[in-house]
Amino acid sequence: MNALRVLIVEDRPSDAERWSIRLRRAGFEPEWTRVETQAEYLAHLDPIIDIILADYNLPEFSGLEALRLLQERA
Repeated sequence: MNALRVLIVEDRPSDAERWSIRLRRAGFEPEWTRVETQAEYLAHLDPIIDIILADYNLPEFSGLEALRLLQERA
């Protein structure tokens, strides 16, 4: 299996777990962290992350905001 470092921006733990299962079925071995706020996201944003999966709408944050913050750091 291919190792994959994943940051999941998601407010529902069960949805994050489903992403992990889908990645395993696709042949990856995900090492993942779930965050749901902007502060958590920024604290876990790291260059070693291979992919970020983000829910479009969260109670305190959004996928578009996560993308904007990532672009600012690039």
